[in-house]
Amino acid sequence: QVSASIGTQSAKGAFLPNLNGNASHGYNFGRTVDPFTNQFVESIGIQSNSFSVSTGLTLFNGFQNHLNLRRAVLAQRSAEANRGIAENNVVLTIAGAYLNVLFQEEFIRVAEINLEATGRQVNRVTSLVKAGAAAEADLYDVQAQFASDEATLVGTTNALGLAKLNLVQLLQLPASEMDSFEVMRPSDEDLERNNLPPSPDAAVSHALSSFPEILQATYTVEDSEIALKLARASSMPRVYASFNL
Repeated sequence: QVSASIGTQSAKGAFLPNLNGNASHGYNFGRTVDPFTNQFVESIGIQSNSFSVSTGLTLFNGFQNHLNLRRAVLAQRSAEANRGIAENNVVLTIAGAYLNVLFQEEFIRVAEINLEATGRQVNRVTSLVKAGAAAEADLYDVQAQFASDEATLVGTTNALGLAKLNLVQLLQLPASEMDSFEVMRPSDEDLERNNLPPSPDAAVSHALSSFPEILQATYTVEDSEIALKLARASSMPRVYASFNL
């Protein structure tokens, strides 16, 4: 944004006249020409000074200054849109990490329910085997399922730890808070407060008018159109006024 702002100031400055000054001092000695008599003289020192000032102003150059100013202003808006895109990306990344933590917590809850159900199945089949009402192979099957459910629970627990670690790093929190870090689930009231657009057309209209990605794409098209006009303007004659003293 700073660079774009400087570009805008430079484009505005192109409308102003330039001003140049020059000063010089000379000293001649030995055989030289006396500037007062225009005769050659010997062993005389002559000092001379000269001063000049000049200014110039572009009167017409195919409206290139106006186009450059429009392009500079557009570049400044594009820089602001790029900042908005970066901010949105950060928000979406953190929101995705937060949702991943919620998903992993839900996966753990499901894994615990499955493990509890399989444990009851193991107890039931064990009782049936002892009573001779079921084959011992059936017990091995449910025990294998119980071990698989335990492995699933361990895997989901590890995944939750990694998800929390990712979120802690994105939030740039100290590592010491990792053990006590917890997320809060959104309540039904929180979800109801997020008003969604009433129709798909309203959603598209909102996106076109406010999303920085859309604005950035629009600015890119406008910048290309101005660049085309600048290319055409370069073939037009230029009128320049200057003054020298």
